[in-house]
Amino acid sequence: MFFTIEMKTATNYILLKMYMPDNETVVKMEGVKGVPPFSSPVLPYPPFSSLFLPRGGPLGVFFSYCRRGAHRIAKLFYIAVFKLQNRNKPNKDLMIVMKNVFTRKPTFTSRMLPLIITLAFATPLNAWCQHQDTALITPGATPKLVSHQFSFTEGASTDKDGNVFFTDQPNNKIWEYSVDGKLSVFMDSTGRSNGMYFDGKGNLVTCADEHDQLWSISRNKKVKVLITGYQGHMLNGPNDLWIAPSGGMYITDPYYQRDYWERKNPDAALGGQKLYYLAKGKKELVLADTSVTQPNGIVGTPDGKTLYVADMGKWKTFRYDINSDGTLSNKQLFANEASDGMTIDERGNLYFTNNGVQIYNPAGKKIVHIDIPEKWTANICFGGKDKKMLFITASEGIYTLQMVVKGVE
Repeated sequence: MFFTIEMKTATNYILLKMYMPDNETVVKMEGVKGVPPFSSPVLPYPPFSSLFLPRGGPLGVFFSYCRRGAHRIAKLFYIAVFKLQNRNKPNKDLMIVMKNVFTRKPTFTSRMLPLIITLAFATPLNAWCQHQDTALITPGATPKLVSHQFSFTEGASTDKDGNVFFTDQPNNKIWEYSVDGKLSVFMDSTGRSNGMYFDGKGNLVTCADEHDQLWSISRNKKVKVLITGYQGHMLNGPNDLWIAPSGGMYITDPYYQRDYWERKNPDAALGGQKLYYLAKGKKELVLADTSVTQPNGIVGTPDGKTLYVADMGKWKTFRYDINSDGTLSNKQLFANEASDGMTIDERGNLYFTNNGVQIYNPAGKKIVHIDIPEKWTANICFGGKDKKMLFITASEGIYTLQMVVKGVE
């Protein structure tokens, strides 16, 4: 009898196919781009009482069995979880297939042989996986300054072709950095656009905080105002957004006083700085999370199942499950660090911006720091023809860095 268990996890896994004929066990791993096929030798069982390989590595294998009676029946639960990055479907649910097997009285050989075989395969595979986790930046590559002619750069976002768009908010402009490396002004008078994201139709949706609105800008620069406030009240200042595959939008609304505003205080009726959701085709915002204190950077996974939101007030970043109706649940601490802007790569690693760039793996462990020689690093995205160019907005400059991994936004 087979059992299937589903567990939602922030780490990427692959599906293991397990075959347990008679008194033997064969484990096969296949179907993942960039991962060599693997098939274990026949493993006689029951295995040794238990084995834990280092949890810090991408590979974890756990064997256990329960004895029922002194020398009677042993019920084997053979569970093998290879924590490898699934490049095709980031943040895929963990699937474990198990089979209950009854066996004869264990012998010393049957106990020790699986240990020897497992360690023999685990060591090189674990090393290979760790290399895959750390090899994110192209060897020898360093951040390259593209231009330093701006007042304050923000809002990095890439279109489907890999062209990057970003804002120079104090100068009220949106710039384009093409896949050919050409830098040009895309649009003037942009409503002081800040965070930006392309929707499924190729429109550039922007947080236009001059009048605290949400705009949609077509390729021919036609502006459509999507949101002007919440229940008749002026928003604090839409800062950043992420658009889910469903078309729903998540918008962060912190309050940062602007010198071009006439008001000097937020609208008290809002009750604070919140995270909002705009369902596809709707014209009214709904509250997505009222427990945040100063939400800022935001990004989601390409499968539309997970959302990450940085809370600058708490200086933490949180992870949410996205429900089918767009509501959020299962809020969990992801990192003890906040981010002004965020992006995500094909392996599920998150890129934070603040004092340089910080890269976190899907488990919430910081694995890389990229130093940027500017006062503040504000936003980030992947661009270029192959989406392997990391594009970084930092104070008065913009930078690029060639990567091994691709972006998925």
